[in-house]
Amino acid sequence: MATSPPPHEGSQHSAEPGLYEARNALGKVISSSNYVLRLLSSGTLSPLIGVNRDAKEAVYNRYRVHVPSVGRQVYDGRGTPSVRFCPEDDTICISLEPTADPDNNAALFAHFVHDTVAYDPRNAGVLHIAIANNGLPSDIALPLDPQSLHSRARGAFVQILSRLRSVSLLHLVGGDARKMYSSLQFARTAPNPIESVRSCPEEVRFNRAFPIWSSTASFSVLRQDPRPITQYLDIVCLTWDPRAIIRAWRTLEATYSIPPTASKKMRVLVAAASDMDGHEFASRGEALRARVHEEALWKDRWAEGGPFYQKTFPCPDTKASLEYARVHNAVGFWSIPLGVFGEVPEVDYTTHHWVQPLVLDLRQYESQIELGLFELPK
Repeated sequence: MATSPPPHEGSQHSAEPGLYEARNALGKVISSSNYVLRLLSSGTLSPLIGVNRDAKEAVYNRYRVHVPSVGRQVYDGRGTPSVRFCPEDDTICISLEPTADPDNNAALFAHFVHDTVAYDPRNAGVLHIAIANNGLPSDIALPLDPQSLHSRARGAFVQILSRLRSVSLLHLVGGDARKMYSSLQFARTAPNPIESVRSCPEEVRFNRAFPIWSSTASFSVLRQDPRPITQYLDIVCLTWDPRAIIRAWRTLEATYSIPPTASKKMRVLVAAASDMDGHEFASRGEALRARVHEEALWKDRWAEGGPFYQKTFPCPDTKASLEYARVHNAVGFWSIPLGVFGEVPEVDYTTHHWVQPLVLDLRQYESQIELGLFELPK
């Protein structure tokens, strides 16, 4: 889910009149901020809403929080485009869309968090949150200036962050995380920021076990990846250092004097984006086409005239690895505990030089790597 100002309108600052003056049908004060919610995922609600009126009402009662997708109005919670979710079961993944005013982006984040409580009859709001970045540490937009927020937004923000049940830090990487060449060359000479970084010889690798992200909303998490992934864990490319996003969240907590979220409640979600379709595919057919396309590109690299043809390193493909690609594909993500990444430096995450690309040996952590699998329709 992305938050952004509405098209063709200026920035919305906390001092502008009209904020936190209106009430919704629950009688609770709402932000009335001009954010727009845009769902980046599909399948957000049960198909039962299309069965009959009673089934639809039951689904809406379960997904009881109905935050209108466009602010500045008072809504009755029915018949209005809304983001609907169940706080106890659903993870709200927030990705702020960049605008010319980064400070306003951060304020929108806080306004939305406030409204999740205002539109919840049980006053819970967000309990499971995921923070996504746009590819670089400097793009992680968080509300780090409390004085720029309305007092109600500040209060709700502190309250919500203090009682979160889980924090997921989404770290999406490019296709080079799976088809590695330049990243391995870099790892040979890069400083060693984490003890588990491997100094790689001159070679290429195709990490077929690395999950590929999808845009669908429904997923299940297996407490351990059941696939035979050991052969792929010795060299895992994560592009820039995931500790940057960990540091960003810790900075947010410190800014609002909130006790740090327990490490056991936090995970880093790692997945690769497809070269062909970005990370927008939302069906099994689209996922299959993306994987076929990816395999074809890899094959072309070794064909006569390809970039790896007649190089000093051999093609790493084996019968076993090709069979793995056929039967062990995973559309989802790896959920990795914070301890894997070692100590997080107390630095400014937006300006510190986070190593890119980062290549890790994760074999000793295999039992701690969970596998999220997206539930893709045909």
